[in-house]
Amino acid sequence: MATAPILLDKPLIDDLLASKETFIFDCDGVLWRQNDVYPRTAELIKYLRKLGKKIFFVSNNNTKARRQYLEKFYRLGIDAKEEEIYSSGYAAAYYIKHVAKLQGKVYVIGSPGLVEELEKENISHIGSGPDEVKFDEIGKDEGVTLDPEVTCVLHGFDSHYNYNKIRKAVNYLAKDSVQFIATNKDMTFPSAGNFIFPGTGCLVTATEVSAGRKATIVGKPGTLIMDCIVHQHNIDPRKACVFGDNICTDIEFGNRCSTSTVLVLTGVSSLADVESERKSSCGKPNMKIPEFYIDGVTEFYNLTQK
Repeated sequence: MATAPILLDKPLIDDLLASKETFIFDCDGVLWRQNDVYPRTAELIKYLRKLGKKIFFVSNNNTKARRQYLEKFYRLGIDAKEEEIYSSGYAAAYYIKHVAKLQGKVYVIGSPGLVEELEKENISHIGSGPDEVKFDEIGKDEGVTLDPEVTCVLHGFDSHYNYNKIRKAVNYLAKDSVQFIATNKDMTFPSAGNFIFPGTGCLVTATEVSAGRKATIVGKPGTLIMDCIVHQHNIDPRKACVFGDNICTDIEFGNRCSTSTVLVLTGVSSLADVESERKSSCGKPNMKIPEFYIDGVTEFYNLTQK
């Protein structure tokens, strides 16, 4: 079996603080649960800044722009700067503009927050908002107009997602020259209760199946968000530590990027989930297994003060 994660204690935390220059936090499930901040979160961020550490906040949520995230940080009393926030929506816009350097228009299946990030990067786009189906029988093409300037389909979460949008996306993607980019493939949204809220992944998968193409995924567990951070802030991932609550996104992301990884037990994944991954790994490396674990950021802060 793969090596079991180690419970963080005071000496191990001191070692992390001495050896790591950058601390990267997932948001929902790590710093807060929906609109309730975990105790001592603000104090931990202040303490890390006092030590001279670089701080980044990485989220797969593509429905909010960084501006909206910053408002939430302020509302919850957490010190943050817009340039420290990396949502999958912002990372997608940055990737399109500065990495892929795509020309032409983007056909976007996404929310106003994703559109806002595209506009901040001066990326021409079409497709956002409602787009009602304008035909009565499958097989007719009345009401469908394709823009010849589209060179990319960008897929995020879209509450207006419908048959008309998916058939337009599929027809754009019929051209090999049109790039297919998705913010993330999370199958559900974080929820405070037992009710399941389907996430971006179910929509992206439907489009992938229909188009017969796989999207380039910008968000976690892929490494493109880290590429953006490295490009903009010149950090060394080997001297970074990722805190996350989901072994399938946060922890795999950190391990793929060669950072240290800490599973916090206040969100999606449990130690039982980690043990299940260990048993199924058959002795092979498993990117979903964290290096360390801890009850939460509250406990992490409390141990730094002892």
